[in-house]
Amino acid sequence: MLLLTIAIIATVSLSGGVFAADAAQYHIDNQTFSDYSKYIKALYNYKGNSKEVISKKQHIISLYNYKGSSKAVLKEKDQLLPVIYKIWPKLEPKSTPTNNPNSNAKKYNATKIVNGNGYKDISIDGKKYTNLKSFVNAINLTKNTTKSIKDLRTDLISLYTSKSTNKDIKKAHNAIVKAYNEIVADNKAKSQKNNSKVLGVNISAKQSVSINYYNSTDVVNKNGFKNISINGKKYKTLKEFIANILNYSSSDKAIKELKEDLVDLYNSKSKDEEILVAHNTIVKIIKEINTDEKIAKKAAEEAEKKKLEELAKKYKIPVSLASISGTAGLTTLMKYINKNLNHYSGGPSTADGVTKAKGGDCWGLAAWASRVLKANGYDGRVVSGASSASSNHRWVQVKLDGKYVNFESSLVTKKYGSKFYTRTCATVNKVISYF
Repeated sequence: MLLLTIAIIATVSLSGGVFAADAAQYHIDNQTFSDYSKYIKALYNYKGNSKEVISKKQHIISLYNYKGSSKAVLKEKDQLLPVIYKIWPKLEPKSTPTNNPNSNAKKYNATKIVNGNGYKDISIDGKKYTNLKSFVNAINLTKNTTKSIKDLRTDLISLYTSKSTNKDIKKAHNAIVKAYNEIVADNKAKSQKNNSKVLGVNISAKQSVSINYYNSTDVVNKNGFKNISINGKKYKTLKEFIANILNYSSSDKAIKELKEDLVDLYNSKSKDEEILVAHNTIVKIIKEINTDEKIAKKAAEEAEKKKLEELAKKYKIPVSLASISGTAGLTTLMKYINKNLNHYSGGPSTADGVTKAKGGDCWGLAAWASRVLKANGYDGRVVSGASSASSNHRWVQVKLDGKYVNFESSLVTKKYGSKFYTRTCATVNKVISYF
């Protein structure tokens, strides 16, 4: 139940609430309510876009969770609670049996404890503390499970995440953030593990009080992600939101903090019910994202493989030579010819003949090499010239960075000593063809 679990004190003003006598307060969009409890229930379940209605909804949630000392706000809260309990009876506190060890648990006011040094009167594990930082650290580390201490810890977390403009709450919020940051800094100096966790809230030693803090558990469990924009875009599904925030690289501190919190949720070992639900959700989604990425990668690989096979079939070249480029591609082609083909005097003089016979004369090897290079998008030409062995020797020249580079398709074979492709045995006197 959202009203029961929200841990953020008022994000909207708690003055001038929803209990005014004005009948307009009983309208939601075009719907009118004569029964006030039905109106509150409909307000809580509202999923529309009206800023006015959303503001009223936020107000009742903030009012329900209010733990401050303002008489005016408490009076309004006292009017709201009976309505809430009527709609959701399970939310009404039950009287605790006297034999319960927590029945006399003291309810601490976190704001007063922080602002009025009330922590000095509270014993944690048999010890009292003289400063707020040591008190907060003790609350964080204690294994005390009494209701009063657990409630106080929850209230301190609410103070940390609060965006209330109430003077007292804001003062306490700033003090608690400062204390948290000092603890983190101390822990880092001592090289302690998990030093970014204080009271279960992920924080940074550089965190500013003005940062727009997102409660990652609420973001996951209560679809809070729908109200958060990443690079100007909002997302309809948590999976899409998580996938995009994990790849987020902007300098927006609030989003960066949320990204860190979501990673912490993924790695969380907490047994807290809400955190555990959020953790399980995150783990499931990350698995789905990883599976999707594997499927997408495999599909891309299959598509690329098919593309290369089609290219190889079209140009009648080996698939292994259907994706070469630059000087590295020329080296690959040279090694392929040396390993799989050879020069034969009087052998095939066409590319098809070389493919069939696994070799050919200089004309055939030049034609075969030019076919492979053309298929891969190289610009070049087949040239001829006189050598010591032939008056009409042929080889290839490839255009790289505006200049022609020799590719001697015959001299790279084993017959001629597996020379490097730029080594030539003739001077160009004629261009046979361009590709």
